[in-house]
Amino acid sequence: MLVYKVLSYLYACLKKGKDVTPEMLDRHGPIFQGVPEKYYVYIFRNLIDGKYIKGPFIAEYEDKTEVWKVDESTITPEGISYLMDNSTIEKVKQFLKDIKDVVPGI
Repeated sequence: MLVYKVLSYLYACLKKGKDVTPEMLDRHGPIFQGVPEKYYVYIFRNLIDGKYIKGPFIAEYEDKTEVWKVDESTITPEGISYLMDNSTIEKVKQFLKDIKDVVPGI
């Protein structure tokens, strides 16, 4: 769900031609509120490694790992494709749930 939120936010910024607000992607911002630091870094590491976003980078120190330059984050064509594919999957899941609610025994 966090991946979807990050990609959706970046895609909305791209479509509106607006700059990313760093606070939105900050570990303590609205998207990641309450998320442990390791999980936060894990999400960004996989978004970057999977080429779904570009711009930020992971800095690793002896005692800490941090995500830098989140304000330079941009969704890539691969990220948009991932977002669209998952939107379709969500619609199919909702459709099947609605059918199950209407037709007992499925």
